[in-house]
Amino acid sequence: MKRKISKVLLSLFFFVSIANICSAQNTARGIAAEKIAVEQKDNVKKYEPQLCFSGGHSGSVHSIAYSPNEKYIASGSYDTTVRIWDIKTGKEIRKFYHDDQVNSISYSPDGNYIATGSYDNTVRIWDIKAGYEIKRITEDSGINSISYSPDGNYIVAGSENKIIIWNIITGERKILEQSLEFSDCVVTYSPNGNYIVIGCYKRISVYNLSTGIEVIRRIEKTSSKNWISSISYSPDNKYIAVGWFNGIVNILDSKNGMNLWTFGRDTILANLTTA
Repeated sequence: MKRKISKVLLSLFFFVSIANICSAQNTARGIAAEKIAVEQKDNVKKYEPQLCFSGGHSGSVHSIAYSPNEKYIASGSYDTTVRIWDIKTGKEIRKFYHDDQVNSISYSPDGNYIATGSYDNTVRIWDIKAGYEIKRITEDSGINSISYSPDGNYIVAGSENKIIIWNIITGERKILEQSLEFSDCVVTYSPNGNYIVIGCYKRISVYNLSTGIEVIRRIEKTSSKNWISSISYSPDNKYIAVGWFNGIVNILDSKNGMNLWTFGRDTILANLTTA
């Protein structure tokens, strides 16, 4: 059974996105994408970072996102900036500013815009080609996580006290959850747009958007010093990857929330994406 699951996971090409240290002083001044292989028995394959863009951020990088065409990477940092990088040349091509640290980035499906969430209580949408902000949504608390819907019409965000969905076209605002038990919740849409998954402290919840009903709730038993730091769907909607602060990654069955596989490494996990 373990061999079968491991083959499935390898076929998914899960990637962990982490800040890469690119200076002698060990300050986080770049970003990197590092491929993490699935642990099999006692053998763990390790891969060196393939990309390192230096000379950019002056603070730790909290979030990165690939553009849909895979030509660019967007990064958000503690230094309050959002930067767009050309993968082929390694050059910074755009820089945008928040008023506090940037926690989350999401590309629009067409790749023309990015949405960013910050502790300055705002979600901002940026026109990448034009190089300026086109929309700002202000909340009463900091934004920890955001995600574009696959059709590009909605954005879901996890703030410090609620989960909110905005219709970008009409401006309609809907609260999916409020009075959260933990401030730093993470959210994402399923690739088919039918579900939203929430990671909140030790709880994982999946909502059916057509009914508004929570269809999965899973509460993990783990250390009080450990919590969910990132969450992502596989492209085929079958699996949910859950990243924990202590570096552990769980792979769940998206239909029932069952834990299929667990692997990890001795590092702090900041951001998790799938490809």
